[in-house]
Amino acid sequence: MKRYAKSWILLVFLVVLLSGATMAEYDLGGQTVTIGAFNNLGPYYLEGDGADWTAYVEEKFNVKFAFKQISHGEMVDTIMTGATAGESVADVFQVQSAAFFQLASVGALKRLDDVLDQQYYDSLPFYQQRCIKDYTSYAGKTYGFSIGDGISALYGLVWNKSLFEREGLPNLYELQAAGEWTWEKFREIARKASRDTDGDGKIDQWGFSSQYRAVEPHLVVNWGYSNNALVYQKENERMAFTYNRKPALETLQYWNELINVDKSVYNGEDGVNGLDNFIAGNIGMLLANVNFSSWHCNYAQMADDYGYVMIPKGPNDGKHIASPEFTTMFVLPVTVETPAEIIEVASALFKATGKYLDNEERVNQKLEEFGNQVRDFESVESRRLMYENIYYDPSGGAPFLGKTDFLGKIREVLYGHESPASAMDSVAPQVQAEVDKYYNEK
Repeated sequence: MKRYAKSWILLVFLVVLLSGATMAEYDLGGQTVTIGAFNNLGPYYLEGDGADWTAYVEEKFNVKFAFKQISHGEMVDTIMTGATAGESVADVFQVQSAAFFQLASVGALKRLDDVLDQQYYDSLPFYQQRCIKDYTSYAGKTYGFSIGDGISALYGLVWNKSLFEREGLPNLYELQAAGEWTWEKFREIARKASRDTDGDGKIDQWGFSSQYRAVEPHLVVNWGYSNNALVYQKENERMAFTYNRKPALETLQYWNELINVDKSVYNGEDGVNGLDNFIAGNIGMLLANVNFSSWHCNYAQMADDYGYVMIPKGPNDGKHIASPEFTTMFVLPVTVETPAEIIEVASALFKATGKYLDNEERVNQKLEEFGNQVRDFESVESRRLMYENIYYDPSGGAPFLGKTDFLGKIREVLYGHESPASAMDSVAPQVQAEVDKYYNEK
């Protein structure tokens, strides 16, 4: 949406190098700080466009930076080996939420509660302030800090505006603005949008799809946050499995009926993933990673017009939410002896706080980038609303769920093989045992 990008250009400013008096709170005495990351950061920060800023930070803090490339699959073992040996290959590591949980739960990370004060959190952009303590904490203790963003991979709904117009369906922007964008309205629209368009007796236009070939359990868990459905939560000072309670059972029953009764959900019937089918004009609404889907729709030059809204509100005192598909953060190995200094120089290098990049400018830059991939102002405003309504809950992505039948039981419910109550009651002891191990027996 080039018109939108141009309209934002006046709001985007060049980063001004801050004065030495502001930056140099620490002198690291020429120490080399090594950053272990799964992204290939070294070429950008040492040789590419970021090299001048790197040199400036190095001078101001009397520090040198080095980078170690570590794959996603090797990250946990690399950090664990260092914790066991008492000597780490890096001073800072880039990790995502699943790896964070594994590492924090076994004591491989440095606790940061005494290092990160309220002033630090106040220096972060507003959308991180909403949830960073949720995704950088384990069992009430903090082990991670901001990488500069880390939560751009938000779930939202992209809707085919052209298809809606053809089918005489309501404008989702208007419903969202009026507070009428609810599960009930979503279901009604999805049902009306699903039909046989060529008369061969088979549905070939669907009201809804995920970006994948099928609606997977983890997507339903994310959707359930809009109905206050949590896999586990704290009750009477203990973590308890709660996906056999009303909010979760409503969520599971809702999706069972969308798929099996309404038949308004695309589930890979023609062998094409949901995102490609949406781009082809066969899907009314798509639950997707907003960045990922907007890039693909733009790159494919989708013929139909499209826009973005938040996930609708559920019936159980529900709310609009934008949940991250995953989160990314920095952590320190337990061997680090000067955490405050390391956090400050890493925050400076990556311009992670308002001290090094104005936070309103940061938001405007992100919205401009998004505006280049969409076609209307309303989508960008929806994206801003997503930032204001970010919701992260660690229970949905807890890696120990993979050790249980929890996700498999949700799949059984979705496709009509078991009732929500019996499925969740049957898996409750398994999940509770894992929850006890990681939370209640510490």
